[in-house]
Amino acid sequence: MAVDEQGNLIVCDAFSGLLRVTPQGDITVLVDSFNGERFGLTDDVDIAPDGRIYFTDATANYTMHNYRLEALEGRPSGRFMRYDPTTGETDLLLDDLYFANGVAVAKDGSFVLVNETFAFQTRRVWLSGERAGQSDMWQHNLPGFPDGISADDQGHFWMALYAPRLPALESLQSLPTLKRILGALPEALWPKPVAHGLVLKLDAEGNILQSLHDATGETMAIVTSAERYGDTLYMGSLVRPGIGMLTVQAN
Repeated sequence: MAVDEQGNLIVCDAFSGLLRVTPQGDITVLVDSFNGERFGLTDDVDIAPDGRIYFTDATANYTMHNYRLEALEGRPSGRFMRYDPTTGETDLLLDDLYFANGVAVAKDGSFVLVNETFAFQTRRVWLSGERAGQSDMWQHNLPGFPDGISADDQGHFWMALYAPRLPALESLQSLPTLKRILGALPEALWPKPVAHGLVLKLDAEGNILQSLHDATGETMAIVTSAERYGDTLYMGSLVRPGIGMLTVQAN
């Protein structure tokens, strides 16, 4: 979720779409479909300096209940979109993404990033300048599954990686018969993510400046979000109670 200039929470609800929640708790659905097709799994959101809202529909084929099938299937269906709260219009920026996940607008509003979790990469869409409207690859061949990403006030980005890559899962991509067999089995029998906390700090060009690890996974694992405020990095996890906190350098 993100906070707009009016103090409202802008929330991606996996089932209901893009929502606005006022400080009083009133909820409005801003958009829940595009071109007549309901969103499959509304995932992450960020707001640009001009107030426009950028968000992802992670997959058009599955829901929160079975989204892992998209990783097994290896067929991209995610979408990256922009909602204009002034006009109420929604634009499609990118489609056919491999599970469109985390979103982060650059501090100066010149571009926005979107993570493709199951392709281990991040795309950049230019919002201003000569390349406005164009997209390119910002990070490729990441060491894990990129989930949430955020921009800080220093112009850096913090990327949470859900888990290190799974060679056993990747090896199935060229074996469709085995994929079908595995997909019919309970998820308990699938290759399991490694409990390894991992967050990357990157500059505006996608260069990795720092990598933070909890190799044991005892304190932080399955990290899905990372936000820096002041000299503290706050991290969210799907499997650990509470919010992780780590003191980091402010530059």
